[in-house]
Amino acid sequence: MNWKLALVAFALAPVLAAAAACTSASARAGSYREVRIRLARLNAYLQESLTGMTVIQLFAREASERETFGRLNEDLRRAQFRSTFYDASFYAMVETMGSAAVALVLWYGGGEILRGRLDLRGLVAFLEYTGPRLPAAARPRQQVHRDAGGHGVGRAHLRPARHARPPSPTLGARPGCRPGSGRDAGHRVP
Repeated sequence: MNWKLALVAFALAPVLAAAAACTSASARAGSYREVRIRLARLNAYLQESLTGMTVIQLFAREASERETFGRLNEDLRRAQFRSTFYDASFYAMVETMGSAAVALVLWYGGGEILRGRLDLRGLVAFLEYTGPRLPAAARPRQQVHRDAGGHGVGRAHLRPARHARPPSPTLGARPGCRPGSGRDAGHRVP
């Protein structure tokens, strides 16, 4: 094959690798972790509220609980949108780099054809042979995106969700009560 075309084809590989490392290491991993924490808070609050429904009704705190649930739900939605934004931005970057690599090969190969150093069959053969190996097209573009996204999710799971549970109401709860223990079920877990 043509080694000059190979150099042109892989010219963007370092740029893509650096961009993926920067994006994956900071913003995306943090956003996945944030979604996990917000979801844990919402689930813990929902579980506490459902378990202690009679106490909530007894003290007429339905409106307050609904407001708190709405706030936690909104926090989760914002974190999810932020995570989706980073995910979509990375996917667009991968697509752009893959298209730019193919464009560079076509531009350089076309120039070589015009100079008489390469024929059209050679360029087509090179694209057919190396097309799947071009930067960002090393696998289907969606696979590159999924792998990098999975890396961010994996990194988020390595850290525990600290402070996942918001402060719960202590509506008449006795110190040391656990969920499901008598009339104070669902409140105050030490």
